Amino acid sequence: ENLWRQDALKEIPPHKLLYDSAGATHPVLFTPDLGDQGFTITCAGGLAAAPNGLLWSALDEQGNGIVLKRTAGGLIRAEFKDRTMREPIKVEADAPVQNDSAVTFIFDGAANWVYVVVDGVLCDGGEARQFGGSPIPFQMGKLTDAPVVPVGRAARVLLHDRILSVSDTIGMHRALAE
Repeated sequence: ENLWRQDALKEIPPHKLLYDSAGATHPVLFTPDLGDQGFTITCAGGLAAAPNGLLWSALDEQGNGIVLKRTAGGLIRAEFKDRTMREPIKVEADAPVQNDSAVTFIFDGAANWVYVVVDGVLCDGGEARQFGGSPIPFQMGKLTDAPVVPVGRAARVLLHDRILSVSDTIGMHRALAE
């Protein structure tokens, strides 16, 4: 139903909203799990001012988990790995973002794909790539063995413990822009 009413959507989906840094008074424990599940991370505002480009991090002591960074070229990148991988998988937005942009990474463990949405527009690869997201290896499950406390440096960070639809994300970006 949301697909047909995308232009009217304008809310932050409340279902399984694990963390919203606006008004948060305590840290959250998070276990990034991609085995037939998923999660969604949104960073909004303050994207240019992040020290060392770090926007959000959920890493264990061994460096397994997820990091969102702003690259030197102004792109937002997600890097994620589990204990079986030597190098992280990297997924980037199509084009540089503004300081006040909202960027969402939808980690869909059921479809084994990561989708990127910038300011309510699904990244499709643009001129640079054939497609906008990236595949997730089928064998990936939990990225960390124990829950971690995410650290956010963006102005606002939202963490949903579920796979948001692109329509949900479009409505959320519209609500965050107000």
